[in-house]
Amino acid sequence: HFDRYVFLIHSADGIGGGTEHLNSTIMQTRPSSFESETAYRGFLGLVTHEFFHTWNVKNFRPAGITPYDYDKENYTTSLWIAEGCTSYYDDLLLARTGQRSVENYLSSLRGSIGSVLGNPGRNFMSVEQASYDAWLKAWGPSSPDHRNTTVSIYTHGAMVTFGLDMLIRRETAGERSFDDVMRLMNERFPLVSGGYTPKEFQMTVGEVAGVDVSDFFARHIAGKEPIPFADLIGTVGLTLERRSDEPEPYAGLTLRDSGGKTTVSRVIDDSPAFQAGLILDDEIVSANGKSVDSGSWNDIVIDAEPGDVIRVGMFRRGEFREVELTVAGVVPERYEIEYVDEPTDEQKASYESWMGQTWPGE
Repeated sequence: HFDRYVFLIHSADGIGGGTEHLNSTIMQTRPSSFESETAYRGFLGLVTHEFFHTWNVKNFRPAGITPYDYDKENYTTSLWIAEGCTSYYDDLLLARTGQRSVENYLSSLRGSIGSVLGNPGRNFMSVEQASYDAWLKAWGPSSPDHRNTTVSIYTHGAMVTFGLDMLIRRETAGERSFDDVMRLMNERFPLVSGGYTPKEFQMTVGEVAGVDVSDFFARHIAGKEPIPFADLIGTVGLTLERRSDEPEPYAGLTLRDSGGKTTVSRVIDDSPAFQAGLILDDEIVSANGKSVDSGSWNDIVIDAEPGDVIRVGMFRRGEFREVELTVAGVVPERYEIEYVDEPTDEQKASYESWMGQTWPGE
């Protein structure tokens, strides 16, 4: 696509992210990104993400942002494709090329699955709607309840892509994959074509899979039903199970320490903290009569039993008040990914095609 493509790197404390341009990308990262293997792997993920955009977005682009109008909002329900599919591949390609271990990739995958399934926003918003609302909600809270009512076009979109990849591999007995979707999109919808519609993307996925995928799109993309990860991941000889079925103490409250104050940064919908009446930016000063910060708060919750009551002292708009928070018990959305004991030849072949690595022990 390019005779010359320039990666411009800004390195300074407190910055991050990247933005692709016509024949270059600007990437922002902290100096610490180059000081450890883990941090550098994260930086490589950013590089891979922006490089993948030279195909997905630079060459084939949703109709809603083609041509891009810099004078007004550009609405599309397909940003989960532009960003989510790219996010799926930025992790996967590092594993395929040996820049990260398979174990590290699977650890990241299980974390993403847990994040998607544990996000209360998935009950309120589909990934298509999140794409359409990106102008309003993607880059910052539009309301105190923002994080309870939205999903990420990046993380959620990546896991939708993972689900579709597994679906295609299963339906074609490992003969095709989401890689083929990306190749066909790149061939059929070059930038000069005016962009692809959601229907055209769905038809391309269905063509590659050889089956009608409208039900998957209706349930998990236009709709809000959870993706059946545990079923689909078996396609590549893996299992997905909760790390534990034992409930853990749960308050549904996240605190942050800044400027000498400890304030509420998140209250999860319908959680004990929600029921107690705590809201965003409340300044928390005590728990059970003792001073508290974010670290000691977490210790208090971990040591509690379901049913225990925590007296929370806080300031709201300069007025002190105390509320009672009753700790609940929930099974956390944390998962383990394991290899099946006796994989079929088809599972092993699908795994090796997906991961770009041989089946363990082969």
